[in-house]
Amino acid sequence: MAKRKVFSLSNDDVLSPYDEMLENTAVLSWNTSYTAFSFAFYLNHLYGLNLQRRDDITLSTMKETIICSVFSCNDGVNHQSFFLIENGMTAMQKVQKMSYFDKTLLIQGPDAFEIADGIYNDMLRPHSNAVDIIGMQREEMRLDFVNTGIVETVKFDFSDHNNPTSSLIKPGIPASSKQKKFHEFQKEYIQGILVEIDDLIEEE
Repeated sequence: MAKRKVFSLSNDDVLSPYDEMLENTAVLSWNTSYTAFSFAFYLNHLYGLNLQRRDDITLSTMKETIICSVFSCNDGVNHQSFFLIENGMTAMQKVQKMSYFDKTLLIQGPDAFEIADGIYNDMLRPHSNAVDIIGMQREEMRLDFVNTGIVETVKFDFSDHNNPTSSLIKPGIPASSKQKKFHEFQKEYIQGILVEIDDLIEEE
């Protein structure tokens, strides 16, 4: 009788589809003092989203088990999906590299990177004068959102698997070895999230 072959699934086999998914996933991360519900509220009202609470996900990273809150919504008209992930204080205390950001927004679909650019720029630009009442109300909410509880906003780009980049490094300046390791950690963190929200992505 021929010996039965046993096949195992390697880490690369598991993560390969999610590497491809990263090519079309825009990533924004924040250091904030907001609760997840408050943060989702602002994103919903400022950007016309409908982020809703989902089941928590569990990540295994740095030999630690991390529980994250998840909010998500789907724009069926524009074929876009949004996933807001929150690291709790316990996770940030367990893993030093996770202590930099408590909120992460993943955007998938057409124009994902353009949408991320718009949100990122909103976090940085000073007060601007609106010409109508609705515009004035939005600008007042944007300033309140930015100035009340946001410490830092960072934009990541993992579309080039071998060269992850972020707004932490100015264009044209090579990343240091420490920065490369940090980017690689963040990439693995996002991959872990994509693995855990796979069913939710399918639903969206």
